[in-house]
Amino acid sequence: MMVNSNGQELLAWLDVETTGLQAKRDALLEVGVTITDLQGVERESCSWTIHHDRIPCTKDTVKAFGMHTANGLLEACFDDTRSVPLNMVERGLLDMLADQARHAVDGRLHPAGTNLQFDLDWLYAKFSPEGAARLESLLSYRRLDLTAFRLGGQARQLMTGVKSEAEHLPSTDHRVDTCLDRDLTEYRAWLGKGEE
Repeated sequence: MMVNSNGQELLAWLDVETTGLQAKRDALLEVGVTITDLQGVERESCSWTIHHDRIPCTKDTVKAFGMHTANGLLEACFDDTRSVPLNMVERGLLDMLADQARHAVDGRLHPAGTNLQFDLDWLYAKFSPEGAARLESLLSYRRLDLTAFRLGGQARQLMTGVKSEAEHLPSTDHRVDTCLDRDLTEYRAWLGKGEE
């Protein structure tokens, strides 16, 4: 890949939905990504529901199963017309990131999202070794995690009594598109831009 030192600082907003907290044991159900510039202007967005023939349920995953039954995600994972194999998700995500990274400073995108390390750990664990290495090569070590914004807002509220922007956002249905939209709405509000 050719390095573009004159490119833009671009953010790769990532989100995953899973059946639990253990990437080595639990199932990855959905992956989403939205590419924006630093002002939150969207360049490209895509999401994938991962096909499963069988998903084991344990006492540790019951809550996630209930949530993803209610939001329709589990049903979609078993439907051949609404889900794709993990290797297609891997290829699609990496190709999209590589295409956008051509326009980024030094050919790397800044990962962004909520609880970002969780999402990245899942992708690194579930992708093939080659795919995980390619993903790492496309992403900067500099990250934007909205959890820091939210904790800062809580600290400010404790000190000043001023409510944080996150308190005014709608709750999520735990689907990647909704979570990414919520993250971007919050980020734009933090920038003072409102809705794009």
